[in-house]
Amino acid sequence: MNNNATSPHTLVDDPQLRQQVIEFLNIVEAENGIAPFSEQFMLGLSDARLGHEHFLSFSEGRLIGVLALDRAAAVPVAEVAVKADGVEVADSLISGLGTTVDVWSHGVGAVGRLEGAQTVRELLVMALDKRVESPMVPEHLTVLNLAESRVRWGEFVDAEFLRVNNEAFDWHPEQGHWDQSRWERAQEAEWFDPAGVLLLWSGVDVEGSTTLQGFHWTKCVKSQPVNDTRILGEVYVVALSDAARGQGLGKVITLLGVDYLQKNGSEQVILYVEADNAAAVTVYERLGFAVKESHVLYRFSN
Repeated sequence: MNNNATSPHTLVDDPQLRQQVIEFLNIVEAENGIAPFSEQFMLGLSDARLGHEHFLSFSEGRLIGVLALDRAAAVPVAEVAVKADGVEVADSLISGLGTTVDVWSHGVGAVGRLEGAQTVRELLVMALDKRVESPMVPEHLTVLNLAESRVRWGEFVDAEFLRVNNEAFDWHPEQGHWDQSRWERAQEAEWFDPAGVLLLWSGVDVEGSTTLQGFHWTKCVKSQPVNDTRILGEVYVVALSDAARGQGLGKVITLLGVDYLQKNGSEQVILYVEADNAAAVTVYERLGFAVKESHVLYRFSN
């Protein structure tokens, strides 16, 4: 007999239940071959600042489904974890919310098979296995990592990082409109390394004229091997300022990060890109990246 919760559980304050959920997520990942929750929703299991709600479904005392909900967006966003045959469980959890909701489906899962699912967004995961050459950086620009930059310019560096980030992602539901507190929270990630945030500066040697043109924030997860043996690196965030566009710097800053990851042990490098951004997909394909996975955001009108 199913017992589908209609009110959220407080996992942040219940370590035992949270561990039960994490164990279930691991089972689902092993069965489906892909993690059911993204990094942000995994953080939401224990970080009260994110304000995520969690709805659980049980059958005869066994956990059979988890829905995590983020109400911060205009349309709430959710992620669902069920086993491959858990279409009915997913349907019950989503419909039980009683509101319009966008739900991520990572890989081919139960969510995409539900009646009424409307595709809102698709993210592709692209992977690179071959070695790339370190790019030539234009003479008028200087590459420094986040740690080096802070030593030279202090708090100005973080202000410039946020300016460029918000110029580049003013349209983006997750990466756009960041403030200092959001940036500080991002740096709490276990894998975060200021040496892996590469900043492209102009006017470094001109007093009062230093300006950030773009950055490549890399992610290296040494605890997350590829095929049990290789280390995974990620092109996490690449951004150019409005003033730096149209100069071919996107390819330069991308390759700088890939080169950094590969020199630091990443034997495979991945990135996420919007499926409808044909120009970006083409650029990445020319660099040697190939589509590996698809993540689709579906809207359900309850």
